[in-house]
Amino acid sequence: MIAMFVCFNPECIDPGAESEAKYAARVLTSYTDQIRGTMKRLFILILASIALAGCSNDDEIDASCLANLQCGADAFREKAEILCKARIEDMAKSDLRWNHSRDMELLSRHYEWKDKARGIIAYFGQKALIQTPSGKYAAEKYECDIDPKNKKAPLVDVKVSIQ
Repeated sequence: MIAMFVCFNPECIDPGAESEAKYAARVLTSYTDQIRGTMKRLFILILASIALAGCSNDDEIDASCLANLQCGADAFREKAEILCKARIEDMAKSDLRWNHSRDMELLSRHYEWKDKARGIIAYFGQKALIQTPSGKYAAEKYECDIDPKNKKAPLVDVKVSIQ
């Protein structure tokens, strides 16, 4: 059985216990950071759900627009950014930062047909920075495949790769 001695008075902490106290503080900080990250991801997913739930028939994209890559991609870009950002943050296994300001777009103007017959559009971006095991941040490239015709689940797939 392991005996544990808890002391909140700085005079009673011996040098060996000090390193344990630092370790406990570091572990507690790590858990706090993980909880903050989870809460942030949950908040973004809720916002994305609200944004998509607020879409009415006025937001419908007509079939002729969806048949044209530029028209369809531009018409669905805002919703694609909300969905992609939430999914990328949810997929992150370590700290993730966005390298853009509010007036910049998360997805680049580069897009292409992922599956033209089904109307799936692939959007691309590289505004995410992911923390590596060494503690530095590396740029990420990502691709978000979107099906604008699917109202319930328009996000088809997300691929992320570190540059």
